[in-house]
Amino acid sequence: MGLRTKNIDSEGEFVRQVRYTAGLWGLSPKAFALLFLVFSIVSCGADSSESDEAAAAPPAESQTEILVQTNLARSKGRMCGDTWYPAAGPVVWNAELEVAAARHSLDMDTNDFFAHEGSDSTTVGDRATDAGYNWQVVGENLSLNAIAYSVAIQGWIDSTSHCEALMRADFEELGVKRVGLYWTMVLGVQL
Repeated sequence: MGLRTKNIDSEGEFVRQVRYTAGLWGLSPKAFALLFLVFSIVSCGADSSESDEAAAAPPAESQTEILVQTNLARSKGRMCGDTWYPAAGPVVWNAELEVAAARHSLDMDTNDFFAHEGSDSTTVGDRATDAGYNWQVVGENLSLNAIAYSVAIQGWIDSTSHCEALMRADFEELGVKRVGLYWTMVLGVQL
């Protein structure tokens, strides 16, 4: 499957996306833009003692950037394979789901495999429970070799089963983690 990135085709579309995302958090567009700018500046700071190898690594997306891109994707109805999914509500970050995602990304990177079942035979449900998440429903999306979250999420949108998980309306929370080039997104609903 080829991965594509989506370009925002006009300034008007960008402004609508900013207004929508700001509204999700109860912020004015100006306040959201200022908050995003502050997060961007803070995340760009680098320790001068970093090695050249670390400095050459792609920057890690912040939770805010991941939530913005995820909720933007969920805010638009779309076809996932042959099935129409209406727009879904926003999700919020969950630290336990991030731990579950980190565990699986690290496992795949360390043990050089790519699958939903862990090297220790755990499932996404096992990993979420072990992380302390009291779940009713959990789902997982994986991506390999995506150099940025925007590439990973576009790949999930282009894949029927991953798109279905992304657009599932009852998911309320998520955690995402990249280790190396292994991305894991865990979505869930608590009991």
